[in-house]
Amino acid sequence: MDGYFWLDGGRMFADLPKLKWQTICVPDDNNRIRLAARCYLIKGRTLTLFDTGMGNPPDPKFPKFMGASYLDFFGINQNDGNLIINLEKAGFAKEDLRFVTQSHLHLDHSGWNTYTNEEKKIVPVFPNAVYLMEDWEWRAGMNPHPRQKDSYLKENFVPLETADLDNKLRYLWRVKHDIDKWGRTKNKFQLEPGLTFIRTGGHTDGHWVALIESENKKAFLAGDLIPTHKHIVPGNLMSYDSDLNKVFGEKIKFLTKACREKWLILFDHDPDFTGGYVAKNQKGHFEFHPFEGGA
Repeated sequence: MDGYFWLDGGRMFADLPKLKWQTICVPDDNNRIRLAARCYLIKGRTLTLFDTGMGNPPDPKFPKFMGASYLDFFGINQNDGNLIINLEKAGFAKEDLRFVTQSHLHLDHSGWNTYTNEEKKIVPVFPNAVYLMEDWEWRAGMNPHPRQKDSYLKENFVPLETADLDNKLRYLWRVKHDIDKWGRTKNKFQLEPGLTFIRTGGHTDGHWVALIESENKKAFLAGDLIPTHKHIVPGNLMSYDSDLNKVFGEKIKFLTKACREKWLILFDHDPDFTGGYVAKNQKGHFEFHPFEGGA
Protein backbone atom coordinates (compact mmCIF):
# COMPACT_ATOMS: atom_id res chain seq x y z
CA MET A 1 0.00 0.00 0.00
CA ASP A 2 1.25 3.47 -0.89
CA GLY A 3 -1.45 5.40 0.94
CA TYR A 4 -4.57 7.15 -0.28
CA PHE A 5 -5.34 10.02 -2.63
CA TRP A 6 -8.31 11.86 -4.15
CA LEU A 7 -9.54 12.16 -7.76
CA ASP A 8 -12.54 13.81 -9.37
CA GLY A 9 -15.54 11.53 -8.95
CA GLY A 10 -17.05 12.50 -12.28
CA ARG A 11 -13.95 11.31 -14.10
CA MET A 12 -13.98 8.00 -12.22
CA PHE A 13 -17.56 7.34 -13.40
CA ALA A 14 -17.65 8.95 -16.82
CA ASP A 15 -21.11 7.86 -17.99
CA LEU A 16 -22.94 8.37 -14.71
CA PRO A 17 -24.52 11.69 -13.68
CA LYS A 18 -23.39 13.02 -10.32
CA LEU A 19 -26.81 12.28 -8.81
CA LYS A 20 -26.01 8.61 -9.45
CA TRP A 21 -22.28 8.28 -8.75
CA GLN A 22 -22.39 10.28 -5.52
CA THR A 23 -24.62 7.54 -4.10
CA ILE A 24 -21.83 5.07 -4.93
CA CYS A 25 -18.90 7.13 -3.63
CA VAL A 26 -19.38 10.16 -1.40
CA PRO A 27 -17.38 13.14 -2.75
CA ASP A 28 -15.62 15.86 -0.77
CA ASP A 29 -16.25 19.58 -1.21
CA ASN A 30 -14.05 19.56 -4.32
CA ASN A 31 -16.05 16.78 -6.01
CA ARG A 32 -13.26 14.27 -5.37
CA ILE A 33 -13.53 10.70 -4.10
CA ARG A 34 -11.03 8.83 -1.94
CA LEU A 35 -8.96 6.14 -3.62
CA ALA A 36 -6.21 3.76 -2.58
CA ALA A 37 -2.79 3.37 -4.17
CA ARG A 38 -2.32 -0.38 -3.81
CA CYS A 39 0.81 -2.16 -4.97
CA TYR A 40 1.33 -5.93 -5.03
CA LEU A 41 4.48 -7.92 -4.25
CA ILE A 42 4.42 -11.25 -6.08
CA LYS A 43 6.55 -14.00 -4.58
CA GLY A 44 7.40 -16.61 -7.21
CA ARG A 45 10.83 -17.80 -8.22
CA THR A 46 11.83 -14.19 -7.72
CA LEU A 47 10.18 -11.09 -6.24
CA THR A 48 8.12 -9.00 -8.67
CA LEU A 49 6.42 -5.72 -7.75
CA PHE A 50 3.23 -4.81 -9.62
CA ASP A 51 2.62 -1.04 -9.53
CA THR A 52 4.63 1.49 -7.56
CA GLY A 53 1.94 3.91 -6.40
CA MET A 54 2.06 7.67 -6.02
CA GLY A 55 5.70 7.97 -4.97
CA ASN A 56 7.24 10.30 -2.40
CA PRO A 57 5.34 13.63 -2.64
CA PRO A 58 8.22 15.91 -1.48
CA ASP A 59 10.48 14.58 -4.25
CA PRO A 60 11.39 17.55 -6.49
CA LYS A 61 10.74 15.47 -9.61
CA PHE A 62 7.00 16.06 -9.08
CA PRO A 63 5.67 19.25 -10.69
CA LYS A 64 2.91 21.50 -9.45
CA PHE A 65 -0.61 20.94 -10.69
CA MET A 66 -2.71 24.04 -11.26
CA GLY A 67 -0.46 25.92 -8.87
CA ALA A 68 -0.76 23.34 -6.07
CA SER A 69 1.86 20.93 -4.87
CA TYR A 70 1.67 17.28 -5.90
CA LEU A 71 0.77 16.41 -2.29
CA ASP A 72 -2.04 18.95 -2.03
CA PHE A 73 -3.50 18.57 -5.51
CA PHE A 74 -4.08 14.84 -5.06
CA GLY A 75 -4.63 15.01 -1.30
CA ILE A 76 -2.07 12.26 -0.76
CA ASN A 77 -2.19 10.65 2.68
CA GLN A 78 0.65 8.29 3.57
CA ASN A 79 0.27 8.58 7.35
CA ASP A 80 0.11 4.79 7.67
CA GLY A 81 3.24 4.34 5.59
CA ASN A 82 4.23 4.47 1.94
CA LEU A 83 5.28 1.67 -0.39
CA ILE A 84 8.90 1.57 0.80
CA ILE A 85 8.00 1.66 4.49
CA ASN A 86 5.38 -1.05 4.06
CA LEU A 87 7.80 -3.26 2.15
CA GLU A 88 10.23 -2.93 5.06
CA LYS A 89 7.46 -3.74 7.55
CA ALA A 90 6.83 -6.93 5.57
CA GLY A 91 10.49 -7.86 5.78
CA PHE A 92 11.67 -6.81 2.31
CA ALA A 93 14.31 -4.30 1.27
CA LYS A 94 14.38 -2.32 -1.97
CA GLU A 95 17.41 -4.38 -2.99
CA ASP A 96 15.45 -7.64 -2.78
CA LEU A 97 13.26 -7.02 -5.80
CA ARG A 98 14.17 -8.67 -9.12
CA PHE A 99 11.43 -7.24 -11.35
CA VAL A 100 9.25 -4.12 -11.18
CA THR A 101 6.33 -3.41 -13.47
CA GLN A 102 3.02 -1.60 -13.50
CA SER A 103 -0.34 -1.99 -15.18
CA HIS A 104 0.47 1.22 -17.07
CA LEU A 105 2.62 4.31 -16.70
CA HIS A 106 0.14 6.83 -15.32
CA LEU A 107 1.71 8.73 -12.44
CA ASP A 108 -0.42 7.04 -9.75
CA HIS A 109 1.00 3.65 -10.77
CA SER A 110 4.65 4.52 -11.37
CA GLY A 111 5.54 7.03 -8.64
CA TRP A 112 8.17 4.92 -6.88
CA ASN A 113 9.90 3.82 -10.10
CA THR A 114 12.45 6.59 -9.59
CA TYR A 115 13.57 9.23 -7.09
CA THR A 116 15.83 12.29 -6.99
CA ASN A 117 19.11 11.47 -5.25
CA GLU A 118 21.46 13.78 -3.35
CA GLU A 119 23.18 14.74 -6.60
CA LYS A 120 19.76 15.85 -7.90
CA LYS A 121 19.78 13.07 -10.46
CA ILE A 122 16.67 10.95 -11.04
CA VAL A 123 17.61 7.29 -10.60
CA PRO A 124 15.83 3.93 -10.00
CA VAL A 125 14.39 3.32 -6.54
CA PHE A 126 15.00 -0.43 -6.78
CA PRO A 127 18.71 -0.80 -7.56
CA ASN A 128 18.73 -4.52 -8.38
CA ALA A 129 15.50 -4.74 -10.34
CA VAL A 130 14.74 -4.88 -14.04
CA TYR A 131 11.77 -2.66 -14.88
CA LEU A 132 9.37 -4.34 -17.29
CA MET A 133 7.55 -1.95 -19.63
CA GLU A 134 4.90 -3.03 -22.11
CA ASP A 135 6.21 -1.58 -25.37
CA TRP A 136 2.87 -0.11 -26.47
CA GLU A 137 2.65 1.58 -23.09
CA TRP A 138 6.18 2.95 -23.35
CA ARG A 139 5.29 4.54 -26.67
CA ALA A 140 2.03 5.90 -25.25
CA GLY A 141 3.92 7.47 -22.36
CA MET A 142 6.56 8.99 -24.59
CA ASN A 143 3.96 10.50 -26.95
CA PRO A 144 0.72 10.67 -24.97
CA HIS A 145 -2.63 11.50 -26.44
CA PRO A 146 -3.63 15.08 -25.54
CA ARG A 147 -6.42 13.71 -23.32
CA GLN A 148 -3.90 11.78 -21.24
CA LYS A 149 -0.78 13.93 -21.27
CA ASP A 150 -1.32 15.14 -17.69
CA SER A 151 -1.56 11.55 -16.45
CA TYR A 152 1.98 10.68 -17.52
CA LEU A 153 5.07 11.97 -15.74
CA LYS A 154 8.14 11.11 -17.80
CA GLU A 155 10.40 11.53 -14.77
CA ASN A 156 8.86 8.28 -13.52
CA PHE A 157 10.12 6.18 -16.41
CA VAL A 158 12.36 7.91 -18.97
CA PRO A 159 15.42 7.96 -16.62
CA LEU A 160 15.28 4.14 -16.53
CA GLU A 161 16.36 4.05 -20.16
CA THR A 162 19.77 5.52 -19.38
CA ALA A 163 20.21 4.63 -15.69
CA ASP A 164 23.25 2.45 -15.04
CA LEU A 165 24.39 3.03 -11.50
CA ASP A 166 27.27 0.57 -11.50
CA ASN A 167 27.50 -0.70 -15.10
CA LYS A 168 26.17 -4.10 -14.05
CA LEU A 169 22.45 -3.94 -14.75
CA ARG A 170 20.20 -2.93 -17.59
CA TYR A 171 17.21 -1.36 -15.88
CA LEU A 172 14.68 -1.20 -18.68
CA TRP A 173 13.15 -4.16 -20.51
CA ARG A 174 10.57 -3.09 -23.07
CA VAL A 175 8.34 -6.10 -23.68
CA LYS A 176 7.40 -6.52 -27.33
CA HIS A 177 4.81 -9.18 -28.06
CA ASP A 178 5.28 -11.87 -30.71
CA ILE A 179 3.19 -12.13 -33.87
CA ASP A 180 1.44 -15.42 -34.64
CA LYS A 181 1.34 -17.06 -38.08
CA TRP A 182 -1.85 -15.17 -38.94
CA GLY A 183 -0.25 -11.82 -38.24
CA ARG A 184 -2.04 -11.29 -34.94
CA THR A 185 -0.26 -9.90 -31.90
CA LYS A 186 0.14 -12.28 -28.98
CA ASN A 187 -0.76 -10.10 -26.04
CA LYS A 188 0.54 -12.45 -23.34
CA PHE A 189 3.96 -12.39 -21.69
CA GLN A 190 4.95 -15.07 -19.19
CA LEU A 191 7.65 -13.84 -16.86
CA GLU A 192 7.87 -17.18 -15.06
CA PRO A 193 5.59 -20.21 -14.64
CA GLY A 194 2.43 -19.03 -12.93
CA LEU A 195 2.91 -15.33 -13.65
CA THR A 196 1.55 -13.97 -16.92
CA PHE A 197 0.99 -10.39 -18.04
CA ILE A 198 -1.83 -9.80 -20.53
CA ARG A 199 -2.21 -6.63 -22.56
CA THR A 200 -5.79 -5.36 -22.46
CA GLY A 201 -5.35 -1.89 -23.90
CA GLY A 202 -8.41 0.29 -23.45
CA HIS A 203 -7.47 2.35 -20.43
CA THR A 204 -4.19 3.13 -22.18
CA ASP A 205 -2.70 1.63 -25.33
CA GLY A 206 -0.36 -0.65 -23.41
CA HIS A 207 -2.32 -1.31 -20.23
CA TRP A 208 -1.73 -4.84 -18.99
CA VAL A 209 -3.01 -6.99 -16.16
CA ALA A 210 -1.39 -9.86 -14.27
CA LEU A 211 -2.71 -13.39 -13.81
CA ILE A 212 -1.12 -15.43 -11.03
CA GLU A 213 -1.66 -19.19 -10.90
CA SER A 214 -0.68 -21.33 -7.90
CA GLU A 215 -2.01 -24.59 -6.48
CA ASN A 216 -4.96 -24.62 -8.88
CA LYS A 217 -6.02 -21.12 -7.81
CA LYS A 218 -5.86 -17.87 -9.77
CA ALA A 219 -5.48 -14.27 -8.70
CA PHE A 220 -6.11 -11.41 -11.11
CA LEU A 221 -4.39 -8.05 -10.70
CA ALA A 222 -6.85 -5.88 -12.60
CA GLY A 223 -4.99 -2.57 -12.72
CA ASP A 224 -7.24 0.18 -14.05
CA LEU A 225 -9.36 -2.21 -16.08
CA ILE A 226 -11.34 -2.68 -12.84
CA PRO A 227 -9.90 -0.11 -10.40
CA THR A 228 -12.46 -0.62 -7.61
CA HIS A 229 -15.27 -3.04 -6.78
CA LYS A 230 -17.71 -0.33 -7.93
CA HIS A 231 -16.28 -0.81 -11.42
CA ILE A 232 -17.31 -4.47 -11.52
CA VAL A 233 -20.36 -3.12 -13.34
CA PRO A 234 -19.15 -3.18 -16.98
CA GLY A 235 -20.78 0.17 -17.76
CA ASN A 236 -19.01 1.97 -14.92
CA LEU A 237 -16.17 3.41 -16.98
CA MET A 238 -13.73 6.28 -16.45
CA SER A 239 -13.12 9.36 -18.54
CA TYR A 240 -9.45 8.51 -18.02
CA ASP A 241 -10.01 5.50 -20.32
CA SER A 242 -8.67 6.15 -23.79
CA ASP A 243 -11.05 3.66 -25.46
CA LEU A 244 -14.29 3.18 -23.54
CA ASN A 245 -15.63 0.48 -25.86
CA LYS A 246 -12.42 -1.51 -25.54
CA VAL A 247 -12.51 -1.32 -21.74
CA PHE A 248 -16.17 -2.39 -21.72
CA GLY A 249 -15.43 -5.46 -23.85
CA GLU A 250 -12.30 -6.46 -21.94
CA LYS A 251 -14.11 -6.15 -18.60
CA ILE A 252 -16.87 -8.50 -19.72
CA LYS A 253 -14.31 -10.98 -21.09
CA PHE A 254 -12.21 -11.11 -17.94
CA LEU A 255 -15.14 -10.94 -15.51
CA THR A 256 -16.76 -13.88 -17.28
CA LYS A 257 -13.57 -15.92 -16.86
CA ALA A 258 -13.18 -14.77 -13.27
CA CYS A 259 -16.74 -15.80 -12.50
CA ARG A 260 -16.41 -19.20 -14.15
CA GLU A 261 -12.99 -20.07 -12.72
CA LYS A 262 -13.41 -18.36 -9.33
CA TRP A 263 -10.51 -15.93 -9.68
CA LEU A 264 -9.57 -13.68 -6.80
CA ILE A 265 -9.72 -10.14 -8.22
CA LEU A 266 -7.36 -7.62 -6.60
CA PHE A 267 -7.96 -3.89 -6.98
CA ASP A 268 -5.46 -1.04 -7.30
CA HIS A 269 -7.66 1.82 -6.15
CA ASP A 270 -10.44 0.50 -3.95
CA PRO A 271 -10.21 2.29 -0.58
CA ASP A 272 -12.42 -0.27 1.18
CA PHE A 273 -11.61 -3.70 -0.28
CA THR A 274 -8.33 -5.24 -1.37
CA GLY A 275 -10.24 -7.70 -3.51
CA GLY A 276 -12.83 -10.42 -3.81
CA TYR A 277 -14.77 -12.64 -6.16
CA VAL A 278 -17.53 -12.14 -8.72
CA ALA A 279 -20.64 -14.18 -9.39
CA LYS A 280 -23.70 -13.68 -11.56
CA ASN A 281 -27.04 -12.99 -9.91
CA GLN A 282 -30.43 -14.19 -11.13
CA LYS A 283 -30.59 -11.32 -13.62
CA GLY A 284 -27.22 -12.28 -15.09
CA HIS A 285 -25.44 -9.25 -13.63
CA PHE A 286 -22.00 -9.47 -12.05
CA GLU A 287 -21.99 -9.18 -8.26
CA PHE A 288 -19.00 -8.55 -6.01
CA HIS A 289 -18.25 -10.65 -2.93
CA PRO A 290 -15.27 -9.55 -0.82
CA PHE A 291 -12.93 -12.27 0.37
CA GLU A 292 -12.57 -12.83 4.09
CA GLY A 293 -10.12 -10.33 5.53
CA GLY A 294 -10.15 -8.34 2.30
CA ALA A 295 -11.46 -5.10 3.76
